[in-house]
Amino acid sequence: MPNVRHKPAGRLLRLYGASLHNLQNLDVMIPLGTLTVVTGVSGSGKSTLVHDVLYKALAAKRVGGSVKEFCERLEGDSNVREVVIVDQSPIGRTPRSNPATYLKAFDAIRDVFAETPDAKRRGYAPVIFRSTCPEALRTCQGDGTVTVEMQFLAPGRIWASPLSARYFRDLALFTSLLTL
Repeated sequence: MPNVRHKPAGRLLRLYGASLHNLQNLDVMIPLGTLTVVTGVSGSGKSTLVHDVLYKALAAKRVGGSVKEFCERLEGDSNVREVVIVDQSPIGRTPRSNPATYLKAFDAIRDVFAETPDAKRRGYAPVIFRSTCPEALRTCQGDGTVTVEMQFLAPGRIWASPLSARYFRDLALFTSLLTL
């Protein structure tokens, strides 16, 4: 962990009245100049907010269009130089080849986990938090799916069983971030 954390510069992107799918007249303030994460349970509207409302409203405003299709009002967009959407779609042939793997984002996350008191006490190095470590299940090689070859049909992909789709060693799963 860095000794000094980056503080936002006080610039905000404000979105008012987002109403699409599960979003109902939502007002959001997003700090600019820092890493911001949108979290929530499945179906709560995270993707709708980011992909279908925020991204499309910013893109529309960039070309002089109206944001009314996406939200009532958008403020602070003059502080945004570029609008690029990066999702978790696979880039290569496996589900693990997504932008986060190419940008090495998981390396930093593994380093954070390895620095926790739990991990240090157990002697864990960052490699233990990799889905491709030798302990990862051999059935799906960390993909979460298995290709089934069928004699008269095209090969199909099915989800690996919940127990076989585990990416990390059991002990690594018990490492706690609560002490950070």
